[in-house]
Amino acid sequence: LGANITAAPKSSSTRKQSIMGGQALLVGVLDIFGFEFFETNSFEQLCINLTNEKLQFHFNEHIFTLEAKVYEEEGIDVGLVTFSTNEPTLELMEAKRCGIFAMCDEEVQVGQRGCDASFLSKVLAKHKDHPNLEKPKPKQLDGDKCFNVVHYAATVAYNTTNFVVKNRDTLVENLVQVGQLSRDAVMHTIFDPPAVKASKSRTKKKLVTLGSSFRSQLTALIETLTQCQPHFVRCVKPNSAKVADEFESEMVVNQ
Repeated sequence: LGANITAAPKSSSTRKQSIMGGQALLVGVLDIFGFEFFETNSFEQLCINLTNEKLQFHFNEHIFTLEAKVYEEEGIDVGLVTFSTNEPTLELMEAKRCGIFAMCDEEVQVGQRGCDASFLSKVLAKHKDHPNLEKPKPKQLDGDKCFNVVHYAATVAYNTTNFVVKNRDTLVENLVQVGQLSRDAVMHTIFDPPAVKASKSRTKKKLVTLGSSFRSQLTALIETLTQCQPHFVRCVKPNSAKVADEFESEMVVNQ
């Protein structure tokens, strides 16, 4: 997600002028790996599946909502097209104060007191009545460490072991400084410029978590996509072995 999907300028306003004003013709290709659902799913899968949920929402909005408006404006009666929205799932994951990511960030901000067990208990307590969150059954694998999210594609159990550690994960400060002071243009797109230090500031700096950084990049990606005219290409994997001339019917039907 950190990579630029087009050669457009960095500024979103400049990029929009470039796209809409005809100063440049751009073609961006976004390759989506797809929904991840393993026997054990961790923080990485939560981030990947948030991306899939956001892109699914973008797909629904474009195909169903926006296209329906065009038909309506042209007086074409296509009948009532119903589709399942995944907005409740996005709210569960992204809500500012009580979303899953926000609650994991909170565990990071409280320092050493933050832990996986505390995060899990808070998520299950806060969202016990949410239709898209389930408490694991006793016989579920590592059920005492998991919460289940009902995604648009499947219900996924997330094992919270090391969730807080992974969300707290940051680069060594010296490495960050080297990247910020680099003269290489690519490095500038990866590392933010060094902030100006206040002389006697007592304000405690809020830690930038891995999850918040990921979501910021995801938001920027979605903003870029909404400024463009999308064309969706659905790819079906014919087999799990990644070889030619082999077709697994059950795998294809599941997709």
